[in-house]
This record gives sequence, structure tokens and C-alpha cells, in this order.
Amino acid sequence: MEARAHHFFVGLFVLALGAALVGFTLWVAKVELGEKRPPYYVFFDGSVTGLKEGSAVRYRGILVGTVSEIRIDPANVERVRVMVALDAATPIKTDAVASLEMSGLTGNAYVQITGGSRAADTLTRTAGEIPVIRSKASGMAEVLETAPHLAHQLMEISDRLTRLLSPENEKRVAETLDNLHKMSTDLAASAHQVGETMTLVKTTATHMDGLMGDIRARADTITGGVTGILGKLQGMLDTLNSQTGVVMAEMVKTSAEARELSQSLRGLSDQTAGAIKENRVPVRDFTSVGLYELSLLISEMRDLTTSLSRVSGQIEKGPMEFLFTGGKQGQEKPK
Repeated sequence: MEARAHHFFVGLFVLALGAALVGFTLWVAKVELGEKRPPYYVFFDGSVTGLKEGSAVRYRGILVGTVSEIRIDPANVERVRVMVALDAATPIKTDAVASLEMSGLTGNAYVQITGGSRAADTLTRTAGEIPVIRSKASGMAEVLETAPHLAHQLMEISDRLTRLLSPENEKRVAETLDNLHKMSTDLAASAHQVGETMTLVKTTATHMDGLMGDIRARADTITGGVTGILGKLQGMLDTLNSQTGVVMAEMVKTSAEARELSQSLRGLSDQTAGAIKENRVPVRDFTSVGLYELSLLISEMRDLTTSLSRVSGQIEKGPMEFLFTGGKQGQEKPK
């Protein structure tokens, strides 16, 4: 009887210990019997490496649920559909955004929900549909996606550095440094010559400045003299133009008067001829005494008339030529 009682108490103790262990496990996992967590969908376009069912879901760093399902979206094979179960008291707003984050250096991923303003509406659900929380690419995910490309670039850079630091290039760099050292030594040795050259250059520049000043002064003097001469020439030309206008007017007037005189002499000659015809008898008597003198007078009058006509024609053709040549050009040589 005592052995049976002993076994009974041992079994009772084991059962009590098991029940306490189960209760402690439920308490640690914060799972309450009969608790209902509403599901939400989150769609990720990139890779979800490190995320698994049961991974944590955090809202602003607070644990609010777990990942209940991960699969390829049946409607779009280019993205992953993740179902999360959140506490019913979690306020999910329409402007909330979910992203995939890494937990330290372990490689385990979790869903981080950020955003959600007080003024935004609460994300509601309709019958038979699961609401969708918008997603964005996380910084860690972008780094992981670009890591292969970065590694490839680092390998290319390493190869280029290896080629750059080849023994042949190292020898060339050493020769270049030696040449630079020799050049600097030569420059240091010829520093005093450079100083003398600079002094000579400064002296030459000073002389050049003085010479340029003299040239400018003489140029100003020459320019002033030329300007004065041009002014005088302009005055002379103006005076000559005014005098030429007066002379031309006088020549035109003289030409008109000569033409009138020629016409008068022609009329007088015609009248004389008519008078001779009408008075032939008295003239016949006169011929014995003054015919010779009258003939000479008539001949001279005709020569004068001819000369005046020629002068008038020359004035009309070229007044300037007649003015400067005196009417000598164009005259017929006496036979």
C-alpha cells in the first residue's frame, strides 16, 4: 500500500509539473486561448530571403503578430504574397507601409510596419476579403540585391589595381620619381639664375613701359597735328567750293551776255547788208572813197562774232575747264 501511495504522489507531481510547463510556455509566447488575430496581406516585389512562417511582425518596433503564410502570388508570379496575423487591437491605418528588415547579423528577417498617421482612416475589411497593407523595399533588401553587382565591381577594381601595380609599372613609377628628384635638384641649383632672369625681365618690362609711354605721347602729338591739318584743309575746301560757286555763276552770266552780244552783232550785220542793197547807188559812190575801210570793219565784226560764239560754246560745254585752262584747249591752230 505504501509503494502504491508513493507512485501515486510521484505521478501527480509529474502531471502538475507538465501542466506548469505548458502554462509557462503559453505565457512566454503570449498566446491566449480563444484569441483571434485578423489576417492581412503584404505583397513584396523582391526576394524574401530569411523570412519564414512564424517570423515576427513589428509595428514601430513593437511585436504585434507573426507571419502565417508565405507563397508566390497566384495572380502575379513576379511578387510574393505574405499573410500576417496581427493583434486585433493593432491600429492599422490606410497609409501604413510594410517592409522586410533583417534581425541583426543572424540573417533572420521580419516584417516591419511603419507609417500610419492619426488623421488617416483605419484599414477596413469587407466580407470575404483580406485587406492589403502597402509594401516598400527596405534598405537592407536593396543592399542585398545589389551586393552581387557590387562584388563584381570590386573584383574588376581589384584586377585593375593588380595590373596597375605590376612589376613593369612599379619600375616606371620608380624611374618617374627619380626623374622628378633630378629635376627638383637641377631647379634648386639654378635658382639664382632664375632670380637673375626674373630681375632682367622686370627691368625690361620697366623700359618697355617707358617706351610705350613715349610712343603714346608722340602718337597724341601727331594725332593733334594731323587733326589740325585736316581742319585747315577742310576750311580751304569749303572756301574753294564757295568761290567756285560764285565764279560759275559769273561765267554763266558772262556766257549769256556774250550770246546776246553775238545775236545783236548778227542782226546789225543783216541790217547793214540790207541797207547796202537798198542804197546801191549811194554805196557805189561811196565805194570809191570808204569801201575799203567798211569792208575791213565788216570783216572784223564777223571775226568778233565768231570768237564770241566759240567762247560761249566753250563756257556752256565746260565752265570749270574754261575757268582753269583759260579757253586755250580746243582752239584751232591758226593756219
